[in-house]
Amino acid sequence: MSLRLQINLVIGALMALFVGATVWQQVGSTRQSVGEEIAAANQVATRLLTRVSLAYESAGLAGMTEFLEQLGRVRANDVYLYDGAGDRIYASPASTYKSGREAPGWYARLVSPPDQAHEIRIGEGRLVIESDSTRAVLDGWDDLVRLLLVGGGAFALMVALTLWLTSRLMREAFQRTARALAESAAARERADDAGRRLEENRELTRTIQQHVEEERRIIARELHDELGQAITAVKSIGLAIARRSADRDPETSASARLIVETAGGMYDAVQELIPRLRPFSLDRFGLAEALEDLVGQQRLAHPRVDIRLAVDEPLPALDEATSTCAYRIVQESLSNALRHASARVVDVSVVADDVALLARVDDDGRGLAPGWEDTRHHGVRGMRERAAALGGRFELRSKMGGGACAEARLPLRNPVPA
Repeated sequence: MSLRLQINLVIGALMALFVGATVWQQVGSTRQSVGEEIAAANQVATRLLTRVSLAYESAGLAGMTEFLEQLGRVRANDVYLYDGAGDRIYASPASTYKSGREAPGWYARLVSPPDQAHEIRIGEGRLVIESDSTRAVLDGWDDLVRLLLVGGGAFALMVALTLWLTSRLMREAFQRTARALAESAAARERADDAGRRLEENRELTRTIQQHVEEERRIIARELHDELGQAITAVKSIGLAIARRSADRDPETSASARLIVETAGGMYDAVQELIPRLRPFSLDRFGLAEALEDLVGQQRLAHPRVDIRLAVDEPLPALDEATSTCAYRIVQESLSNALRHASARVVDVSVVADDVALLARVDDDGRGLAPGWEDTRHHGVRGMRERAAALGGRFELRSKMGGGACAEARLPLRNPVPA
């Protein structure tokens, strides 16, 4: 599954959860408002007709029938009048509000309150007042349909915008990489003698590494600025829903908090990924601070290992290529020592003299396995190629008494033309 598809699926799922939570909150609010409206209307109608029945008691059922015919329909109630024999002699007219339309049965069952009925004795007859919530339920259904139309449109727009933005970023990244490879291939084709092929290969390696680092920097920035803000917005909306519905609708509040937790997990995952792509401290503060951050993260991840850092202060001014190369070599060497060597003590040191920068990682682990150079170690090969591209060298060797030492020597003045 591609990175683009994964990002789109996660954002789509979060938006779907948000729309679902909003719909559920709307249904809950409708259920509550319909119940309150029907209860109030039935209570008012019952009190009104009770007092009227007392006034018309002397006139009998005929007088009451005449009054009810003049009164017409009482809002949200059906009124029936029965004589002493139980025959219906009056029924209130049907509601003309949104006549001919009904809410779907499943929705009506979901939001309709229990039916309420009251009976008033009038002489030998009786007056029955029954609640009718169909019109209020239909109003709620119309509001929900409008919400779904607006929410569906917004959902489709957000999905389309996300797809377009992701496609654009990925397309630009691929185009930049393609251009970089094309430029590097053209540089190789211009090589016209065997004596310069090694230098051209070094230039190609360094150019590709520079473009890879540049792409990492761009992707890290886009993740931080674009995706990070989008996730924060989703989390804020979820928190707002959870707070508003905490007392009225615990189920909606729980769903909103699930969205908040999911968004928080996504934000943490993005924040963990960004330093692996490109440590911002390397660009802002330099090699020493970036190594301090790296060692600090590894200490937290491996609390049982004593990781020591010694950096020659102050380091001379380093160009971007040298700083990045030294950082990546220390990062890979430290990771190997922690993952494969079962080391208890790891020493990281960076010193400089007049001509070169020396980066070294020593550990007290199990050392290098016999014949390790005959196997495919892409990480070691990559570190060697990084150092060679700058005119330096990288060595990995076992130490007397156990453990291993990874050491890179990088010239302060790069002999390979930039």
